[in-house]
Formats: sequence, C-alpha cells, structure tokens
Amino acid sequence: MMASSSTIAMAAMKRSLVAPQKNVAIIDTGIDPTATEIRGAIVDELCFSHNASCPNGESFMHGTQAATLPLSAMSNATFEHGTEVISSAMSVNPSVRIIEVRCSSVKNISEWEGCNYDDIALALSWLYLNATNINLGAVVLPMATNPSKNCDADVANQSHVADLAAINIPVIASSGNNGNFGAVSNPACIPGVLAISATDKSGRIARYANYSSRVDFATLGEFSVISSKNKRVQAGGTSLSAGAFGAQWTLIESMKHLSLTGQIDWIKRIAIAAKAPVGSGTISSVPSDLSLYLTSQSGAES
Repeated sequence: MMASSSTIAMAAMKRSLVAPQKNVAIIDTGIDPTATEIRGAIVDELCFSHNASCPNGESFMHGTQAATLPLSAMSNATFEHGTEVISSAMSVNPSVRIIEVRCSSVKNISEWEGCNYDDIALALSWLYLNATNINLGAVVLPMATNPSKNCDADVANQSHVADLAAINIPVIASSGNNGNFGAVSNPACIPGVLAISATDKSGRIARYANYSSRVDFATLGEFSVISSKNKRVQAGGTSLSAGAFGAQWTLIESMKHLSLTGQIDWIKRIAIAAKAPVGSGTISSVPSDLSLYLTSQSGAES
C-alpha cells in the first residue's frame, strides 16, 4: 500500500534531522521585535548599516538581537518584509535554520533606507569569510531594483557571488515584482546568482513576477505569513519565493549531499514546467513540498 503524503513528509523531516541542515543567510530588512513565531528558526543575527543604526549604534553588529528592528520602526510597513520572508521559508521547510542579516538602516525613528551595493558587498564578504564558522549553506537576497535588459551588475558583488559559489554556496535572489516579461531585477541579474521567479497557487508564473531566459527557477510565491505583531496575513511576491527556495535548497543539500552544480542539475530534473501568463514560455518550477521526491530516493545522487 502506498504511504500517505503526511507519512512521507514526516519521514523527510526525520531524515533531515539525521543530516543537520546548513544555515540560510537572508539579507533583508531585519526582524520585527514582536514577531515571536519566527524566532525558533533564527540561529544567528547580523546587522550592516550605512548610517550606524544597528542596535549597538554602530555600522556592524553580530550576535543576539543584531537583526532586530526598533519597535518604533515597525510603524513603517516596509520593515515587515524580513519577518514575512522568514515566514515563507518556514512554510516550505519547518526545520530551516536562518541567519537573519539586517541590511536596512533606520532614519528618523521609522524612515526606511534600503541596502545599497556597498552594504550588500560587505554582507556577502563577511558571510564568505565566516562561512565555515556559521555553517553557511545558502545566501538569499530578497530584494529587487527596476528590471533592465542591461544588468547594472556591481563588480564587487559579482566577485563575492563567485567566491561563494567556489565553496558551494549559492546566492539566491528574487526576480522582482514589476510584471516584466523580458528582464529581471538586480541583484537577480548578476552573473552567477540564482534568479528566482514566483508561481501562483495554480502553478503558473504569477502575473506580477518578472521573468525571462535569465530566470533559473520559480517556486511558490503566495503564502500565509507572519507579519507585524504575530498577525498572519496573505502575501505574495518573488521575495517570498526566494526565501522559500533558500529553505528548499538547504533541505535538499542535507539529504542529497551534492555539489552546487550537481544540486542545480538535480532540481532541474525534478522541476515541473510552469507556464507564463502570456505567450508559450515556461520556467522550471520547484514543487513547494519536496518530501515526496526526497524520501523516494537514497541520500546519494541518482
């Protein structure tokens, strides 16, 4: 008799505990201090701030509460982004282990200032240099500029992406939410980055999601997520897809033990074709529940 999907899912979780998952670094806005439901997934915190607004009053902080935002900042809904991305990652992989990297700066109590290229470069460089000590398995950049067919790819960040890839750590970024069907946003467009688009609940590429031949994969982008003050809300976007893909990546790595390129090839083989909302194009889409695939095979490459 065939095992039920719930039984298979439980088996997948047991196997993931046998081979501990590596950590996913998510470079984002930081954590809502009132969102306690995500705290169990967070194993470490960092802060990079170009205006010295980290919790310690400096430009860098590592350790407990480093990525936590001041309560006053949460009056600006933009700062909820980091909490919601963590929640999407937990939705597809409840055992995910997250290093939250706050790369946003706070100005005038609640005014938001996002990451610039220098902030991202500092974060990627630190993660590379400390990858072994923090058991790093993947880096997620759930952020996007306006898409352009000519990628404004910062040279320093290209170098950091290559450095991380050389030690089998992918940099994963959201394709953007402009509904652009011919280009993706920066940093997803940077050479070497895994560009992730979003599918809707019907399995098609979401109408808001940027996609082009530059996109590597898509995965579900619509979730019930934890937001400010532990509220559960419906949200959608390629940032959520990127967070989910990062969580899927470390789950697969813990059970398949493949190189970066080997794992990309394995994901391509189990992916399904998601149709574009216009035209006849398709993108390789990762199933949101990987348990069926992971438990049907041994831990070795197949």
